[in-house]
Amino acid sequence: MYRILDFIFYRRFAKSTMEKLSRPQSLNELAENAIRKAIVEGQLKFGDHLSEVRLSQMLGISKTPVREALLKMRTEGLIESHPKRGTYVFRVRPEDIDALCEVREVLELAAVRLGIARRHAQLASGLSAVVSRMRKALDAHDFRAYQRLDAEFHGVIVESAANPYLVEAYAQISAKIATLRTRVHTMPDVMARSLVTHGKIARLAANSDLDGLAALLSTHVRNTGRYAKKWLASQSVDETESVTAS
Repeated sequence: MYRILDFIFYRRFAKSTMEKLSRPQSLNELAENAIRKAIVEGQLKFGDHLSEVRLSQMLGISKTPVREALLKMRTEGLIESHPKRGTYVFRVRPEDIDALCEVREVLELAAVRLGIARRHAQLASGLSAVVSRMRKALDAHDFRAYQRLDAEFHGVIVESAANPYLVEAYAQISAKIATLRTRVHTMPDVMARSLVTHGKIARLAANSDLDGLAALLSTHVRNTGRYAKKWLASQSVDETESVTAS
């Protein structure tokens, strides 16, 4: 009898219009998001020493979620651990930038080809919508928003491939790309030029001009690498020597 009533109840419950409960973020996730954001946006510099005690005090939480967050970010390459020395924000060298851009170019070119073939309408509309928001952010001098939208634009390209393995591979480098992007965007006129290029990429995608799209996207990624190396060379005080989180 009770089983029958339970069955009837759960069938009614399944058909109801009640909203599903959303799971609140764990302390591990909150710590991870906060530390990643600080690295990407430059509050934590390349080579900064990351003290679990200091970070837990800054975030108002225990050391355990901070430790778990640092372990997670180490798999993304954002964190480096050195025995008997400690944990640090990753350091970047010109050859690291070259290698990162090579992988990024391979993945994004593969993604855009698949996206044109599989999800052309979604890709074109998605890129156009992001460019519109990028333009508004730049007009409002909201540079943080512009940087996030830049990442979103390239995320649209990757997602359009409809290949979970490609998406997963790109996720492994996306935080490093975003970290370099925030540094590059401090250089004069880079964001303005970036907006023009992103607009051209969106139009080429809308027109299914795969050859033009691949050529421009490749040039865009390589230019970003050149800007990143130029920024790195311009630093009078190497970020790798800072210790703001120690």
